[in-house]
Amino acid sequence: MRDNSSLSDHLATAARRYGKVPTSRRTISAPRTRVLALQKLQGGLLGAAGLVWNGEGQVLLLRERDVSEGKDVWITPGGMALPGEGPEEVFLREVREEAGVEVKIIGLTCVYDLTVTDDESEARGLFFQFEGFTSESTVRPGRAVSEVRWFDELPRDMAFREDYLSVVQRRKEKFSRGTPESTFRD
Repeated sequence: MRDNSSLSDHLATAARRYGKVPTSRRTISAPRTRVLALQKLQGGLLGAAGLVWNGEGQVLLLRERDVSEGKDVWITPGGMALPGEGPEEVFLREVREEAGVEVKIIGLTCVYDLTVTDDESEARGLFFQFEGFTSESTVRPGRAVSEVRWFDELPRDMAFREDYLSVVQRRKEKFSRGTPESTFRD
C-alpha cells in the first residue's frame, strides 16, 4: 500500500501546480472482491477522473456498467494508477484509453480522501478530480466502455453527478463571457 508520505507528496505537488484545491472525504461501498483487489494495488490506492471539455462547451462522458447498481451509468473518464503513475498521468491515460482523445489538463477541481469498503475491510487512498480540454471531436469507446458521447448538460443518470455540478456551472459562466474554446487558452 502507498505510504502516507507518498500520498502527501501527491497532495503537495497538486498544491504547487494548482494552488488551493478543495478536499473532501468519501466512502464508497463495493463488493469484497473489489476491495481486496484495491488493497493489492502496487503502490496503493491512487486514482483520477474528470470533466473533458471540447471547443463547443460540451462535456465528454462514458457509459459503463455500474456493478454495484447493476445498470449502465454515465461517468467521467478515469480510473486507478498503474505503478509509477501520478494523478495527472492517470487522468491523461484513462481519457486516451476510454475515449480515444488526447487532453490538456486545465485544472484540478477536488481531491477526495477515499475509502472503499465492504463493511469488513477497506482500501484507502486519494482520488483526484481534474478538468481537461481537447480540440479533438471524434471519440471512440475503449474496451470496457459501451458508449462515448459529448453532452451539453450533465445527464440525470450520471454517477457522482453532484460532484461536477458546480464545476460545470462555473465553466458555463465563463463560456457566457466568450467562446467556449477561448476560455481554455493560457
